[in-house]
Amino acid sequence: MSIKRDNNLMRKFAQEKDFLFDGILFDADGIVDYTARFVQSHQLLRSDLWELFVRQFSLRVDGQDGGWRGEYWGKMMRGACMTYQYTRSEQLYSVLLSAVKGIMATQDSEGRITTYGKESEFSGWDMWCRKYVLLGLQHFYVICKDEALKKDITEIMKKHLDYIMSKIGEEDGKIDILQSTTNNEWTWGALNSSSILEPVVYMYNLTEEQKYLDFASYIIKRGGSSWGNVFELALEGTIPPYNYPVTKAYEMMSFFEGVVEYYRVTGDKDCKKAFLNFVNAVIDNDVTVIGSCGCTHELFDNSAVKQTEKSDTVMQETCVTVTLMKLCYQALRLTGDAKYASVIEKSYYNALLSSVNFNMSDELGVDESGNVLSNYVKSAEFVKKIRGFTFDSYAPLVKAKHNVRIGGYKEMDGGTSYGCCACIGSAGTALFPLSAVMYRDDGFAINHYVSGSFTAKTPQGQDVRVTIETDYPYGDRVRIVAEQSKPESYTVALRVPSYCNAIISDKRSDNTTVKFTAFADTYFENCDVHGTRVEYDIEFDTSLKLNSLNGKVSISKGAIVYAIDERNQNLDVVVTDKAVLAKQTGKQFECKDAVEVTFSNGERVNFVDYAHAGKDFKIKNRGVSVWLDFVNES
Repeated sequence: MSIKRDNNLMRKFAQEKDFLFDGILFDADGIVDYTARFVQSHQLLRSDLWELFVRQFSLRVDGQDGGWRGEYWGKMMRGACMTYQYTRSEQLYSVLLSAVKGIMATQDSEGRITTYGKESEFSGWDMWCRKYVLLGLQHFYVICKDEALKKDITEIMKKHLDYIMSKIGEEDGKIDILQSTTNNEWTWGALNSSSILEPVVYMYNLTEEQKYLDFASYIIKRGGSSWGNVFELALEGTIPPYNYPVTKAYEMMSFFEGVVEYYRVTGDKDCKKAFLNFVNAVIDNDVTVIGSCGCTHELFDNSAVKQTEKSDTVMQETCVTVTLMKLCYQALRLTGDAKYASVIEKSYYNALLSSVNFNMSDELGVDESGNVLSNYVKSAEFVKKIRGFTFDSYAPLVKAKHNVRIGGYKEMDGGTSYGCCACIGSAGTALFPLSAVMYRDDGFAINHYVSGSFTAKTPQGQDVRVTIETDYPYGDRVRIVAEQSKPESYTVALRVPSYCNAIISDKRSDNTTVKFTAFADTYFENCDVHGTRVEYDIEFDTSLKLNSLNGKVSISKGAIVYAIDERNQNLDVVVTDKAVLAKQTGKQFECKDAVEVTFSNGERVNFVDYAHAGKDFKIKNRGVSVWLDFVNES
């Protein structure tokens, strides 16, 4: 039914392929709303950042060192446009409009928008950066209010992509896409270049020009990387991604986002199968307890098992966390399977929120001794000016510190600097409220229990007003009230999270109440709304849970994972795998939840929610640990 399809031209071919659809504007409150608006005010409204990113395209600086400064503009523009879709801030729209006009003005007569000069183009990370130019412009196109400007943006994007296609391809005289980077250990066999597949498909959606679909088909055929055909490996589904010849998590997930968009356009069943095989393998083998991947730098490495090992290097990059959320959102749209929403929830409330610099610390990256890393000294004044990077880059799990290094860090002109994770974070903080509620053919699905309200259309086209009252995930109860003017039967599908079953009380307009048990990682769909008002009261089991793995133990409560924090707990504590008492405690520093757990060996251990653990970057003793050593009871 057309009423349930958004008007995003980048998705017009998805209508018969997806199970869930966008189009509901959710007004959240609590931490979800606060976070999106904090990111908006602290980062996305900063015209000086946008001007800095645009200037890199005039200076052509990346050709000098094979860099990726050219990704910053498009990466942050995508997240900013998503944030605008949530906040509807006119001030933000005005800032983004100026930034888009700025990037458009850098296009040369041949159509190039790039931070590489002609002499160095299609080496290093040039294709990756050009990809992000397309994605940034495409996401602004979706929110653009000026039809004339939308036509101009379309022409700019066509010239930009047409130039790429004139140089990259299988025809004589062109560069094969798998040779379009400096083919060394840092470009992953051109996997980064192949991830341009996603915006290429969007260009076909927008224009329906066959040449763009042909170019997308060529990219699929080349398999993603010169180190190994990751498309065929995913299609076969016999080995997990951490055993692929190339294991770079962020770029590979980006490539498969393009694969599923190609499926939506063409109906190619191999693409659907490869995509779902890949997503499921990542979830089964590489997602950690806090909802990220890559415990060895930013690489797939069987993190589901490896996560208990202490690491002396960086791990679980924020770029990986956000892209995992986006990948699972694609799978959720496609299938309507609750398990993908559960991963998004885990990632958001733990790994992603832990990366947000709420205290606006202007401390630079520090090493394990508390010393400022030397390669940040030149940008100290700039970092203080912007009150610290908005997002931290890595998420430690075992006796380590946050903010050890800024991921994707590059120095720029005037003593400035930035990083990839700082640019991508806003896509994650916006994706969560944007995906909280989605349409389906027979009604709508509530994917995330966020306090707030929204108005949706019923299958017959009338407005239904829905309010959600909850302190979930820190509390265990949710109340949902749906009201419309005329009786109509439609479905409100309620997601049951992965960690427990749920008790759902369905109170109807005739004041009758029926209780149901709904099973974990499913949607409860016995929710036909027959009258003009219905109430759902949901109760979850959010008692503390001990998780044992590889001789270590962690603590969780529902979707929330806990950590010990060096500010109030010795990191070397040894516990057992049995808790005898747990109680709420006073908050000794800013956090959402604090508990004291007494273990059977008598150890009383203080925990706080992982999202707020170790977040005071100004002090040396801010180590955290999710996984604790334990001994078996004798």
